[in-house]
Amino acid sequence: NVSPVWLIGYDEPSTNQTEGYYVDPETAEYAEMLRTRPEARLLFSASRGISKEDMEKAVEYIELLKLKHNK
Repeated sequence: NVSPVWLIGYDEPSTNQTEGYYVDPETAEYAEMLRTRPEARLLFSASRGISKEDMEKAVEYIELLKLKHNK
């Protein structure tokens, strides 16, 4: 995308904007892992805006429930 200020010939200071949902790189990496695991896709879609630690706790809890029900 190009700003109108740039189009009329003024230099703009570059801004380092983070693309995507997650600002923290570790959280983004963990969310990507969840997104690409077929069994975790639903969890990924519900995890927008939460911290990596909260995502990890949710995954641990779900895995614990799976173990409990597979006995």
